[in-house]
Amino acid sequence: SKVPAIVVQKRGRSFGLVVEEVVDIVSIESEVDDSIRDRAGILGNLLLGDEVVAVVDPLEIIDAELASMRKGVPVAAREDSAPKGRGLV
Repeated sequence: SKVPAIVVQKRGRSFGLVVEEVVDIVSIESEVDDSIRDRAGILGNLLLGDEVVAVVDPLEIIDAELASMRKGVPVAAREDSAPKGRGLV
């Protein structure tokens, strides 16, 4: 079966972030409001129509996961680490 994922490259390696669902793929030229960054992996927020959308930083999420794996406790294994709601990568 298919697993929805967002694939990004870092230092010549491909990484996949498994997501619940890919709702849409859009290209937006808008300023990200970074005044509210309440957790790692979030660049900030932007307005998309009448919705406020969190902008996700997949490279920061990958860095955090790799660092924690080196310590033996993957971030993804902690239930409180997963952001809730909709986000934009």
